[in-house]
Amino acid sequence: MPHTPEPWRYEDPGYSFGCAAHVYDETGRVLIATCHASGATWYAAVDNGRRIVAAVNACAGIPTAALEQGVVRNLLAACEAMIRVEEERVRRSRATDPYWNPKERPGSPPDLALYLEAVRLAREAVAKAKGGAPDGTA
Repeated sequence: MPHTPEPWRYEDPGYSFGCAAHVYDETGRVLIATCHASGATWYAAVDNGRRIVAAVNACAGIPTAALEQGVVRNLLAACEAMIRVEEERVRRSRATDPYWNPKERPGSPPDLALYLEAVRLAREAVAKAKGGAPDGTA
């Protein structure tokens, strides 16, 4: 049986009988989960509800089996590898020519604009995944 379709939404019912968060379907009529504050603080239960909704909505369209096999972690590792390749390409080129311009030198990928956009998107994704800004700052 398939899971409840995305998007899911989070609702804070106010502290009521130890319940700190409700997770609903898009319509708000189907209660999917309730996060209780019994074993954790109320704030942790609220954060758990928010995290459940964020994770489910972010992974919309990715099969559950792929998620269980670590596809998100693998995609993050692939982005990090792509960034390392670009940093090494730039480092080597600048080592031989301090005035190196990646748009004018041989050895650049055939479609440089597309490649550089992919590197930019990879950097942005890695930064978000690690809780920082795309430029590496927190």
